[in-house]
Formats: sequence, C-alpha cells, structure tokens
Amino acid sequence: MGLGHAARRPQQTEIGPFGFFHEGSWKSHAWFECDDFIVEITADQFGAPSVLVVDRTDTRYNRGERDTALPEFGLARRRAVDDIWPRWQLMRSPPAVTAHFRARQRAADAGRQIETMFPVTLLFIGLTLVGITYSLWHARVFARRFPNVGELIDIGGYRLNSVHLPASGKADLPPVVFIHGASGNLLDQLHAFAPALDNRAEMLFVDRPGHGYSERGGAENDLPDGQAAAIARLMDKRGIGRAVIVGHSFGGAIAASFALHHPERTAGLILLAPATHPWPGGIDWYYRFTALPVIGWLFAHTLVTPLGQRRIEGGTRSIFSPNPRPGDYIDKTGPHLVLRPATFRNNARDIANLHAYLTATAPRYREITAQTVIITGDSDGIVLADIHSRGLARDIPGAELLWIGNLGHKPDYVVTDVVVAALEKMAGQPTDLEQIKRRAEARLIPSSEAISQN
Repeated sequence: MGLGHAARRPQQTEIGPFGFFHEGSWKSHAWFECDDFIVEITADQFGAPSVLVVDRTDTRYNRGERDTALPEFGLARRRAVDDIWPRWQLMRSPPAVTAHFRARQRAADAGRQIETMFPVTLLFIGLTLVGITYSLWHARVFARRFPNVGELIDIGGYRLNSVHLPASGKADLPPVVFIHGASGNLLDQLHAFAPALDNRAEMLFVDRPGHGYSERGGAENDLPDGQAAAIARLMDKRGIGRAVIVGHSFGGAIAASFALHHPERTAGLILLAPATHPWPGGIDWYYRFTALPVIGWLFAHTLVTPLGQRRIEGGTRSIFSPNPRPGDYIDKTGPHLVLRPATFRNNARDIANLHAYLTATAPRYREITAQTVIITGDSDGIVLADIHSRGLARDIPGAELLWIGNLGHKPDYVVTDVVVAALEKMAGQPTDLEQIKRRAEARLIPSSEAISQN
C-alpha cells in the first residue's frame, strides 16, 4: 500500500498540477494507493463525490513529492484504508477488481497456511525419522536375538532359507516338508517336529518367500501358488523328489496349492488348523493398511515395530488358547522377526490377497488326489474350523478329518503325537488315528470337566 500526495510550498495554498483536480483547479490532497488502485476517503472535503476506489490512471489524481499532513492524520488515514480496502474488495468492487483481490487474498492465505503448517510438517518429519530409525535398529536387534539357523539357496533369481535334516539309516517315514503359517518362520515348525521325528524322516523346514530369512522374490509370491512353486524348486535343490507336505494355518493354503499343482511330488498332505476357504468378514485393518503402496511402507517402518512388540506376549498366548503356551515358545521360535518392516509388509500382502485367492481356488480342491489328513480343534479362535477344516474334508476325496475337542490353533505343538501318527499311517504302518485322537482329547479335557466325568 503506497501513499499518494500533492506538493505544497510554505505560505502557498496550491501549486499544480499536483493533488486532486476539482472545479477547474488542483487541490492539495493525500490518498492511498493499494496495488493498482487509489483508495480515496476524503475527497468530499472539496465538495466532490466521495470516491473510494479508482484506477491509478484516474486523471483527477497526480502525485507530488511530499505529504503535508501531520503524521497522526496520515496514520489515521492508513488505519481507515486498512479497514475499508479488504471489505470493499469483497462487497462492492467490480468483478475484475474482486477477482484481482481474491487472487491476492488466496495467495496471502496460502502463505499464512504455509507458515502455520511449517512447524507441524517439521514435527511430522522428525517423528517419522525417529520411527524409521527405531524400526530399522530393532530389526537388527531381532536378527541378533534370533539369528538364521538355516541356509539360503538360490532357486532362480532369489534365495529361500531352509533347514534340511537328512534321513538317517533308521528312517521309517517318508520325507516331510513343513510350511509355517502367517506371521511365522521355520523355527515354529522346527521346534515342534524336529525332536519328535529325529532319525525317523528326512525333514525340510522352509521360511516362506519374504518370511524369516528368505528373500521375497517376484509378485508371483504374493499368492500361495507362487510360494508353492518356490518350495518345489527348493526341494529340487535339496534333492527331495516326493514328500509329505505339512502346512499349518496359512501354510495349509500353500500345501493345498502344492498338492494341486505338483501332484507327482506330493506323497501325502497333512493340514493343521488350515486356512483354505473363503470366510465371512474381513481381515484386521492393519494388514490391509500395510499392504497399500507408500502409506503402507510408512506405517510398517514407523509404527508396526513399537506397537507389535507390545502384542507379542498376548498374541502368542491367544494363538494357543485355550491350551497353555510353552514357556520357551517365544525364545525358541522368534515371533519378533515378523515385526521387521519388510517382513511385515510381505506378511500383510499375503493375508490381504488370501480371501480372493481362496474364493477362486477352493472349488478345485476336489482335484487333489493325495492322501490327506486334516487335524483341527473345536476351540480354534484364529480360523473358523467349521468353514476351513470341514470344507476340506468335504472337498478332497477320501480326506480324513480329526476333530479334536478343547484344541486351539496349535495342533503342531499341542497334539504333535497325532501328527506323527498321521505320518506313520501314510507310511503304511498300522495306526489307529481315532484312538490316538481320543487319547489326545483326554489330555486336553479341562480339570472341571474331568472331575464331572469321573
């Protein structure tokens, strides 16, 4: 905003042509210039109409070199114009003037918003960097706490991690490949079955693509079919031709895919609390959120690790419930490894894609020809056994369903003997699975029920 004024010499009332032209002469006068306009609030002193806003080219106005008014009068004029100018622009000015002012006003508002948002943006960036640093540092902490016990093998452009326990001369069971579930790694199945099958079978425990210490590979591994194909290639590298495929939970979907697409390599199929059919409802919000591009990466690298550590204890207990979780389960199986940002995103993509995949694939289960045993509990709080396990027993020809009372989501740990018995039956050994199942159920009867039955 600039000040326009006429020139005046001492003892003279007027020199021109400076000031405001009225009734044929120039009057000593002052006004304000706002942008490309003159704001006039005192022209009526000359008997002229009060001109509030005109273009700076208006010929009635001609600038001189100094303001003759006292400073306090100049300040009063400035305050009056500061009040009038914005309101006039919005309420009374012609459209062109209004558009001009509003454009400048928007620019000014944007500038104020930038000034306001700048500290907020700095705070957000700072917290984000802290979260990323925390998550990446803890990823290394988890890796030191749970170091890789397997071997990374290239299977064609990326590497899968696995533990291979060759058969001994005393082996009486076929080779077995173990596939872990969501949020897990090979340590989960390794500590459940390696002691129970020691010297009895060749065993291959696999970190699924993008889990544990395995590399993710391509987009094909976002679906169970791709992961099943990866495991088949790993078996080639390990020299395993045919094997019984054991899949727990999410691993059940991959085991079923393996039996569908690699029947010549499937000596049998054992599915433990499997997730194999479309289910009502959705998935936990954080899986779908984490699977999103960009924002999912940011979430996984800032919030997942600190929040997830608080859920490890309760989460692992809920997986076993109503059965007790082994006291050394966390220390032996490394559930923290899934909280590493990249691993959690891989896990989230697996889960986010599962429902649509099962909707398309489940109708094909009738094509599975391998001998199949399904071991599940009636108290599973993680997957809906009535949908998945009963659905498999219905869909796979000749499948045997072992429905165990008071068993939760971890038959691999809680009824390991039943799984071993299923392997023995597939090896042709005389085995009464129903009797073994009943013995397992007797162990699981809550004390109150046992008292009432006695």
